[in-house]
Amino acid sequence: MLDNREMERKLYEMAAIFKSHISAKRYPQAKYCYDKARLLAVEIELEEEKKEELFGIRGKRGEIIKDGLFKEELVQKAYMECCVKAKDSPMNCILCQEQLRGVVKK
Repeated sequence: MLDNREMERKLYEMAAIFKSHISAKRYPQAKYCYDKARLLAVEIELEEEKKEELFGIRGKRGEIIKDGLFKEELVQKAYMECCVKAKDSPMNCILCQEQLRGVVKK
């Protein structure tokens, strides 16, 4: 089993893996990598400074104050590409479900 320091190292590796998935247009893998990294960061109670380095800093209204290693623009692209690919079955995609309910405006 990995200790916290090894898990932190793994998070930084996951940021690099995320970028390689994005570069290769493997959006579902990129989205999975990001989601897994967020979950792991919460699970190991990662220090706030390291979370900010990895995931960036957002303002009160969600504006990007500082981008992290997981760049927000690329994360959003991965999510959108996964959503677009799931159009044949909108019930598999949270964004599509919200859009169907009128929560998300185009």
